[in-house]
Amino acid sequence: MRFLRTLVTFSSLFLVIFAAPATQKDSVLSSISAVSQAVQANKDAINRYQGGSLAAIPVGRKNYDCWYALREAHAKLTDTKFTPKESDEVVQHFTSLNQASIELLDLYRQKAPVLNQAGASFLVPIMMQALFREADDYSAALQALMPERYSAPMKQVTVDHTAAWNEAFAAYDPTRNAEPVQQWRTLLSVFSPALTYLI
Repeated sequence: MRFLRTLVTFSSLFLVIFAAPATQKDSVLSSISAVSQAVQANKDAINRYQGGSLAAIPVGRKNYDCWYALREAHAKLTDTKFTPKESDEVVQHFTSLNQASIELLDLYRQKAPVLNQAGASFLVPIMMQALFREADDYSAALQALMPERYSAPMKQVTVDHTAAWNEAFAAYDPTRNAEPVQQWRTLLSVFSPALTYLI
């Protein structure tokens, strides 16, 4: 019996010592998966939303979860560069995540009338601004770890995401014209970092 316990102990130690360490790519793909799950939960929440101030609170929480997942993903990055093969995988998964994010932004655009009616027209753009900023920072950080030839597809992700974000953001702008829109964004850029923690 003692021999069996000793054998199990040594086997466990062997597995721990010789287990392959997680690579930067593995960590990033795991983070992207976590963000994707948060985005899906956010999509489900906004899809269910039919109006009302109290009912908007769970939606705000799911939006915060997305922001937090992105923040965590960014924090886990190291200085280790991706190989071309790893970059292919990361770009593929990040592009899929971006598509899901674009679908989420479109849902927020569609729900703008009921969210505006619920009095959430000020908070929603703040949450969107915080999410956009975090996603943009994470995308830039990933791109910096890739060979130069991957800058084009990563920049395209940013272009597509920005276009969707602009459309969704405009649905919550109370002024509906270009000059005040810029003033509104400037105001948000000042206050959104602090207000993010209140969401």
